[in-house]
Amino acid sequence: MTTERPQPNPQPNPRRNAQPQPDDIGGILIHRGLREELSRLADAAESGRRAERVQEQIELVIAVLHQHHHGEDEKLHPLVRDREPSIGTILDELEKEHTLIQKLADDAADRTRPLPERAPVIRELLDVLRPHLALEEAEVFPAITRQISQAEFEEFVKGELKAAGPRLPALFGMLLHYALPGERKRFLADVPTLIALLWRAFWRRGYERRVARVYG
Repeated sequence: MTTERPQPNPQPNPRRNAQPQPDDIGGILIHRGLREELSRLADAAESGRRAERVQEQIELVIAVLHQHHHGEDEKLHPLVRDREPSIGTILDELEKEHTLIQKLADDAADRTRPLPERAPVIRELLDVLRPHLALEEAEVFPAITRQISQAEFEEFVKGELKAAGPRLPALFGMLLHYALPGERKRFLADVPTLIALLWRAFWRRGYERRVARVYG
């Protein structure tokens, strides 16, 4: 017998009426980058070639995944939960899954195990992550749009950019490497001008070289 997940009862936030809505393109691109990179990394790990380059890429992707989930758990989800209580069951489910996902992610990045032995772990991580990210996109992203103001979302993005630290060029490279031209334009329109210029001038080609070194 299948238990149906309780459906949220979306209620518009009256404080946000007539205000610009945050664009969820950044979240969409992070999710796509995670899926694409983990799929490629599973094959690369299985081959055992370019071991150090592959290991560095695994560590980058796992760091991006951890930061993404930390930002959700600590910043976005509490706001959405407070303003739209009916989505609480879904947020509980997602946050519980974060614990399992982080355990698999840590195992995938474990340098004490040979890379080929970790390929099945990376595939298991991807299998768990796919429906998890799909649920976020279907239920949580619309709730963020309904309940969080553009100003609040911009403040969240600033914090995430700062938290990325020295990973920022590679993070932007990963997000935009798998973006369609229209998506890229949307995303870059909402980031600080200097960062957009740095991506165009340096970070884009830097990530393309990185990908070539990792995957051949």
